[in-house]
Amino acid sequence: MNAKILLHGGLGNQMFGWAFGRSLSLELGADLFIDDSALAVHKVKRELTLDIFPNIELNRVDNKGLVADFADFSVIYSNTYIDEIFKELDGKPIETLNINGYFQSKKLFEKHLDVIKKDFELPKRTLKDNAVSLQVRRGDYVGNEFHEVCTIDYYNKAIDMMKSKLGNPTFYIISEDPEWVINNLQFGELNYEIPERKSSKPERDDFETMMSCDFHIISNSSFGWWPAIFAAREVISPSRWYPDKKDNEMIQSNWITIET
Repeated sequence: MNAKILLHGGLGNQMFGWAFGRSLSLELGADLFIDDSALAVHKVKRELTLDIFPNIELNRVDNKGLVADFADFSVIYSNTYIDEIFKELDGKPIETLNINGYFQSKKLFEKHLDVIKKDFELPKRTLKDNAVSLQVRRGDYVGNEFHEVCTIDYYNKAIDMMKSKLGNPTFYIISEDPEWVINNLQFGELNYEIPERKSSKPERDDFETMMSCDFHIISNSSFGWWPAIFAAREVISPSRWYPDKKDNEMIQSNWITIET
């Protein structure tokens, strides 16, 4: 059987798609393939960025044989999806299983998290002691009714909290607008750096930096979520992920949250 994941969004959401597809393929004994056709027609045009991870083989395949479609997985987060898929496929000669959704819940692939973590490995960078990843998402979030920009007050409180915990941290600014961060947040005498970008895809460089930090201040963005899950000793997160405060699986119980 083939399992084919329709990818959406930027790197963080593409990682969610891969993670669910990888877990599902392991459960089903299926070969995993991707479909990146939706990225170019996204409201904010995207490109395939999963290829920054050398451990991942990104294969494509056309639908073959009898096809089953599973869509809209983003509505309700449940760890019973695998069981539901097994029931739906029982006794059917399905050759291609098309999966479409955002899968923003760790419990959908937590069983195989060690495998997925290896898929997303990148070289570690040598950073200063007490390195803090400060991930500030602006860009397409500004004026976006579905996503809100975290407030300056949120980031400043998080910076102060890290200072009180670590004494002399160095903040590594991860943002599409680092100058805004420097000009608007209150670092005082604290050290901060804009990490070097060496590759043709800045997502790879930023992800390397974040994965090399033990401490994380994140925005309400899936891009910062993954390093916080994999690499962090301590994470500060906004207290809500979406403006309407609807339930979601993004904020983890062991994270420190600050109102935004």
